[in-house]
Amino acid sequence: MRTVVWASVWTLFAFKVVTSILILIVFPTLDAVAVVVALSVPWFIAALFYFGVTGRVRMRLLRVRARRRKLIYQEWNVE
Repeated sequence: MRTVVWASVWTLFAFKVVTSILILIVFPTLDAVAVVVALSVPWFIAALFYFGVTGRVRMRLLRVRARRRKLIYQEWNVE
């Protein structure tokens, strides 16, 4: 399931990039750049939000796993 979701996300990203490049090649004006930027800003904000939240969750997960390893070590290596 996770692979399907990431494949869809990367397909959308590639389509967005290719479409933006084609628009700028066909219409090399400042207005076209403004439109491409205006349509891309929500995607950048969503990506920053997603990776920001995901990054915090991953960091917490790493800390919890490290603490768990330490507690298991202390439990089984009594001196």
